[in-house]
Amino acid sequence: MAFKIYTNQTVEEAIEYLRGEGMCVYVEEASPNVIHVSKGYQAWWYWPTTGRWRVEGSGRKPYCSRNVQTFYSKYISPSLKDEETNDINSFNSCKEV
Repeated sequence: MAFKIYTNQTVEEAIEYLRGEGMCVYVEEASPNVIHVSKGYQAWWYWPTTGRWRVEGSGRKPYCSRNVQTFYSKYISPSLKDEETNDINSFNSCKEV
């Protein structure tokens, strides 16, 4: 059984927060409840209504976070700080959809 935390957040709220943090964000028409989040060479899938997320291409089951703020501050931000030492964040392929 998968563990879910219902966040009471909408896709629009999550997109607004992540873009405010400088993340590249888009939603595919085929999956309107899943947000693709990326920065530099890293990418994640995030389900804002349940707080589930996973690293893109990992093939692993999703992890859980309490909300989009926790997802960003606890999981994304530390991995971006690791990249800053390698200057990988200079790569930015952000596309607005």
